[in-house]
Amino acid sequence: MCVSFNILPTDAPAAELRRRPAARSGDASEANIAVLDKQLTWFEPLDEEERSCVIAT
Repeated sequence: MCVSFNILPTDAPAAELRRRPAARSGDASEANIAVLDKQLTWFEPLDEEERSCVIAT
């Protein structure tokens, strides 16, 4: 079975990613700068095949 799909990549500058958790208060999220730093270690850029599925914005 073949299923088609597209990728809508999202990104933001590191300074903005760090600003957002610092600006939040009073919500249930446990996200903080330490969580962000850990997530950034998992980041993998799209490979050539994945980039061919990107939706251009």
